[in-house]
Amino acid sequence: MSSEDIKSDEIDIKSVVSSLIENKRLFFFASIISLIISSFSYFFYDDFYESSSVLYTTNSESSSMNSSSFDRLADLGGFNLNLSQMDNQASYCLKLFDSIDFFIEVLEPDLLSDLIGARKAKSLWSNLEDNLNSKNIFLAHDRFKKRFQVDFDEDFNTFDLEITSSSPGLSQSTLQKIIDTANSKIREKDLVEARKKLEFVRAKLSSENLSQIKEVLSSLAAESYGIIALAESREEYYLKTIQKPYFNPLSQKIGFFLFILISLLIFNTVVFLYTLFFRIIDQ
Repeated sequence: MSSEDIKSDEIDIKSVVSSLIENKRLFFFASIISLIISSFSYFFYDDFYESSSVLYTTNSESSSMNSSSFDRLADLGGFNLNLSQMDNQASYCLKLFDSIDFFIEVLEPDLLSDLIGARKAKSLWSNLEDNLNSKNIFLAHDRFKKRFQVDFDEDFNTFDLEITSSSPGLSQSTLQKIIDTANSKIREKDLVEARKKLEFVRAKLSSENLSQIKEVLSSLAAESYGIIALAESREEYYLKTIQKPYFNPLSQKIGFFLFILISLLIFNTVVFLYTLFFRIIDQ
C-alpha cells in the first residue's frame, strides 16, 4: 500500500474540528433540547426515599416451643387454652407484617396522605373507626405492601426491612413504628399465652398427686413466669435492632444537575458522531 493510500485513509483531524465548529448551532440546539427533556422528565417523576433496617430475632421462641406440651396436658384436664399453633415467631411475624390489622395500627395521618393523597386521607382519618372497611383503606394497604419489603434470613435469624415514601423523615419514622408495633404485638401474644398456661398449671397442681407430674408442671410454670418477666422488662422483645432505621441521603431519583449532565452527554455525543460520520463520507 502506497503512502498516498495511507494518507487517503487517515482522518483529517483539522477538518473534523472545523466541521464541529461549523455545526456549533447543532450542538447548541441539541443541548437546549436535552435540557428541556431532562427537566420535564425530572419534575414529573415521583421522588421516593428508602429507609431500611436490619433486625435480629431474640430468643423468645420458648413461648411457642412448649405450646404442644401444654395443649396435651390441657386436653387431659379438660381445658381449652387456644394457644397459638404457629411454627415459630418468625412465621407469625411475617403474617403480622402482611395483615391489614397491623397496617391500621401502624397508620399515621402523614403515611395515609402519602399513600392515597391528602384529600382522601383527611376525609378518611377524620372518621377512621367507621371507615376501616372502606375501599380507600384497602387501597392504602395494597400500596403500603408494595412499598414495604420484608426479607427473613433463616440461617442468621435476621429480618431486613425496607420501606419507601415521598419524604426521608416519613420513611424512617414509619419503619421505626413498624418495628415497635411488631414487638408490642408479639409481646402481647406471648403474655396472653403464658398467663393461660399458668392458669392451667395452678389448676392441675391442686388436683394432681403424682410427684412426677407436679415436677413437669412446675417446670412449665417456671418457663411461663420467665416469659412474662422477659416480656415486661425487655423493650425490644423479639425484634432487636442491629442497624437502626436510616434513609439513603441520595434520592432514588438522580440529582437534578446529574440528570441534565447525562442528557447533555448523550445528545451531544449523538451530534458528534453524526458530524464525524458525514465528514468521513465527504473525505
